[in-house]
Amino acid sequence: MKQLFPVLAVVSLVLAPAAVLRGQDVDVTKVRDDARVIKRIAEVAVKDLPRDVMTRIVNEDIDTLRGKRSDSTYRFAHYGREEAGRKSDGFTVSASGETTALTLKGEFVYALRIEIPSRRFVVRKNQRTWIDRVELDITPVEGTRTRYDAIPIGQWMDPGTNRMVELPDIARDARITVYAKTEKSGPASVQLALLEAKVQDDPSSPYARAVENEKLILSNLKKGDQSNLTTVANLIMQDPALAGTYASSYGTITTETISRPMNGPGYASPANRAGSTQDVSPQDGEMYGELQAIEDLLTGTDSERRHGLDRLHQLVRRLRVAR
Repeated sequence: MKQLFPVLAVVSLVLAPAAVLRGQDVDVTKVRDDARVIKRIAEVAVKDLPRDVMTRIVNEDIDTLRGKRSDSTYRFAHYGREEAGRKSDGFTVSASGETTALTLKGEFVYALRIEIPSRRFVVRKNQRTWIDRVELDITPVEGTRTRYDAIPIGQWMDPGTNRMVELPDIARDARITVYAKTEKSGPASVQLALLEAKVQDDPSSPYARAVENEKLILSNLKKGDQSNLTTVANLIMQDPALAGTYASSYGTITTETISRPMNGPGYASPANRAGSTQDVSPQDGEMYGELQAIEDLLTGTDSERRHGLDRLHQLVRRLRVAR
């Protein structure tokens, strides 16, 4: 480890200023202060945890760490083709046999879902519907030029069926028009839904680990589990990236953390708080908190377990580098 110190120190001195410049417009002080608020509320609240307020605070901090811009795009995140929500509406196609234009608008969408319900107004049987084409009037997230396209469909859709139409670009703004008609025997109901793109974090962001810890707070709030809120809030408060030092998805490298003694006196580690007389270094306390967060994720949903495995792999890489 001593042999690595000169090299790592140089890396730290080169990379840390660049990270500060990249993140200088991110209000890390506010994020740290909010983490203290979350911790204090978790300490004093019993069954009256103000989850709605805390959720709004955490969501604002995630936007801050992602570098949210005025146009709702992000500096350290992007929109991906994964469903985050839907904007849907129902339409009626007249029985005249003439083509009807069905228009739906949305923001940050990537696909259109066309559905012909089995029934109209619950009791009436729906009619099969001819979908002629889909016309797009969109402004892509990447770029400002409006794009106009027509996607030919040309097929009859029976009641109880649906079809997905992928947009050529993820659209910041979208005005989608479906041209449809039905047979003269009766009107038809059509359900349109715009699939909203999910914000995906950049793993190379200097604030990637802080964002993941904020997400863990959201998960705990959703489940009503406040047992680990204090631990995760401490991780955010102690995150070196929020103190202006360089951080990446594989850990933190600074001259301070390399030269810091392994047994820091006066550090209130989890072991010390539990009554142990053994001094634990800040690095060990941070690792304990990280392992606790990973354990929580591994006992959660499938998505949380995958995320927990990712964080475990990152921790192993950091330890391997430090050896």
